[in-house]
Amino acid sequence: MGTIRRRFFLGGALLAIAGTLAACGHGWSHRSPEEKADWLVGKVAKKMDLNESQVQKLNIVKTELLALKQSMKQRHDENHAELKAMLSSNVLDEQKMSDMVKGHTQAIDEATPAVVAAFSSFYASLNDDQRAKLNAFMAEHSEKSKRHSWM
Repeated sequence: MGTIRRRFFLGGALLAIAGTLAACGHGWSHRSPEEKADWLVGKVAKKMDLNESQVQKLNIVKTELLALKQSMKQRHDENHAELKAMLSSNVLDEQKMSDMVKGHTQAIDEATPAVVAAFSSFYASLNDDQRAKLNAFMAEHSEKSKRHSWM
């Protein structure tokens, strides 16, 4: 598999897992992100017939994504309060707004290597049949997201 294709596939799979972990499923709004993530790991482990080692690697991915989600939520809450204060004034501070966006981007850039490394380790542990199942899931997820996209 070519390097570009592999990176595209890994990136897509990573985004799908991250989106699934971050999403609030119907009827799950009262569950914590950790509970949702635990449920998802169990479901993935069952559907893909993962062994114990693979489940441990998937749990590392889960941990990294939850840490990123928590960091982003905290930053979001802080930025929201700052933006609310800025909107109450007559003039917007463009530099401050730019710094807020740069801080957000920097946090993602700092967390990305750990998340990608964890997912790459998990992906490398999969056998051909499991990779085929993941690829089929990605194709289905891609098709569903196209139908439900607002863009």
